[in-house]
Amino acid sequence: MSHTDIVPEHTAIRNYLSQHRLPLYFSKPVMAHIETYMVAATAKGFRGKVVDLAEYSDCHRTSIGHFLAEGKWDESVLQRQVKADSLAQVMAISGRTAEPYFVIHDDTIAQKTKPSSQAQSPMECTGFHHSYLLGKIVFGHQIQATVVACGDTSLIHSIDLCDKSQKHPDGKVVTKIDRV
Repeated sequence: MSHTDIVPEHTAIRNYLSQHRLPLYFSKPVMAHIETYMVAATAKGFRGKVVDLAEYSDCHRTSIGHFLAEGKWDESVLQRQVKADSLAQVMAISGRTAEPYFVIHDDTIAQKTKPSSQAQSPMECTGFHHSYLLGKIVFGHQIQATVVACGDTSLIHSIDLCDKSQKHPDGKVVTKIDRV
């Protein structure tokens, strides 16, 4: 067992994925990549880089990068499971402790230094967004996150990029908060 792991065994993650019947929806290679990502993400020092993922995988980092960029799998199945599990766990804690549970919604902007038209490698889904922290329009990704919490427990419910291409019939941009 490595002392850098927060989750001590890979089998715990494999059992979690199997318990929720995810192998019915995903192929073995996809399951292996999902498991690798989960193991790496729970390791101390994880920075979110493909090199970090490659340390916990039998695959080369280019294979992992290809899977993340162009892999053919339905991530909505996994997202629905995470949403259902996080809400169920927080509601169960609330029921046991009689404490209220909270839904926390926040958005932030991951600011980029150059617009896509000037960048050597343009990034997808970037745009100009109003930053309330800076009080001006900045270029980057707008990320919307929802966390559910009760007592000392806080669990991620969802993390989504703001998609300005989705609009209401009245012309307003659809935001994540419209769907919570």
